[in-house]
Amino acid sequence: MTEFWTAFDELERARFFVRICDLRAKLALTKSKFDSVLRELRDSGKIQLHAGDVTKQTPDEVDAGFIDENGYRFGNVTKW
Repeated sequence: MTEFWTAFDELERARFFVRICDLRAKLALTKSKFDSVLRELRDSGKIQLHAGDVTKQTPDEVDAGFIDENGYRFGNVTKW
């Protein structure tokens, strides 16, 4: 979990929202592990997920976002 917060803080310096695709690339975890970490942090109230504007992302960046258990797609994350 420390790796997550270190990567988050590095990416957050430039903006309020952190793009999930950038965080996923920086951590280089498996998709299932990364998604599990996001779910755990979301469920514990430590982060908030946001849809974001996918029109400003490439198709690969959109694909690297997060899809929750209800099928909703998220592209950004903030600390809660």
